[in-house]
Amino acid sequence: MASVVTWLSDRHGGVSLPPFDSLNLGLHVGDDDTAVIENRRRACAAVGATLDDLVVANQVHGAHVTVVGGEHRGRGATTLETAIPQTDALICETTSVVIAILVADCVPVAIVDDRGGRVGLAHAGWRGIAAGVLEATVLTMLERGSLMTNLRCEVGPGISAERFEVGEEVVEQLGLHPNSEHVDRTQLRPHVDLTGVVLDRLVGIGLERSMISVSDERTGDRYFSARSGAQTGRFAMLAKILDNGE
Repeated sequence: MASVVTWLSDRHGGVSLPPFDSLNLGLHVGDDDTAVIENRRRACAAVGATLDDLVVANQVHGAHVTVVGGEHRGRGATTLETAIPQTDALICETTSVVIAILVADCVPVAIVDDRGGRVGLAHAGWRGIAAGVLEATVLTMLERGSLMTNLRCEVGPGISAERFEVGEEVVEQLGLHPNSEHVDRTQLRPHVDLTGVVLDRLVGIGLERSMISVSDERTGDRYFSARSGAQTGRFAMLAKILDNGE
């Protein structure tokens, strides 16, 4: 039986200069490419991998899922042009690949099947959640042989409800009742608890709550935040399947 290792970066420990200081992993935000590539090398090393193993997607806030294998090694690792196109969830079933999802307020979600030797990472912003990216990721894993009872989830840091001010159209597209516990209406505009929405979606899909771990941290300080109003970087959730001997 293989095991899966996941790793969450923060904004510390890299070489990027302000305002991307310092472990920015996004090539698309205006940072120096050389610095980002070195940061990505360091991130890969944290899971026992190299840049040659890394696979990154061109995320578009949708629900498309791509299953990647050894033939995808290096896709998007050092250039935007080679990233897996129009994909917001990656699934891996091989030990030769490390997958990554980049975020800065959207919620990174790992769906892990240790018994089946399979792992999925989903980019769960509000648009992707509304489009069904979490459901699509789990369904694809089930179609490829995973059992629901074997799945565990890791929900990483996303934007706080206090900072996630939205319009009524967002509440509607997320399918939230106006009086949902995840909608705060004590201010002029609704504020949504995106992490709570993610958790509800995962439970609604059929995952056991006891198998879902949820970060108690939020973006804005230790983690990059695109809603900070300033140019900023991206952090990542990475995943790699280990051989029994690793």
